[in-house]
Amino acid sequence: MSNHEKESEVQPDLPETIREALIEILTYLWEDERKNFLADPKEGHVFHALVAVDCWLDRHPRTNDEWDSGQEYWRVCPECRRHDGYLNIGRAHWFVCHTHRVKWCVGDNLFSTWKFQTEAHWQQNWARIRSYRAVEPLRSDAA
Repeated sequence: MSNHEKESEVQPDLPETIREALIEILTYLWEDERKNFLADPKEGHVFHALVAVDCWLDRHPRTNDEWDSGQEYWRVCPECRRHDGYLNIGRAHWFVCHTHRVKWCVGDNLFSTWKFQTEAHWQQNWARIRSYRAVEPLRSDAA
């Protein structure tokens, strides 16, 4: 039995009005809190709670424009099936999920953005994700 099936067994069915209310709250808070978290990711940030509720609601669908349009191509976090974009470390491009503190390298010199950054940018990026766990990402349609 999968973890998802086990969770389904213990999760009570939500009345549709409660489910809709939770989705409305998530939608209202999501973008501002996500931007705030990405600017200054901290342990205990409210965005962690929003992600947990979003996952608990069985990953209610978000539109592609809320995420990178290449989400499927660049793969996603194995925990939440999303990513928060990439950071350059030199010529290497690391996609990340700040919520789950994971990273995966998609290659070198695929995007020109690294050419416009300095060693200081790369050191700052590495300091931000150094402690993240390297993972094998999933295709976004692999649920």
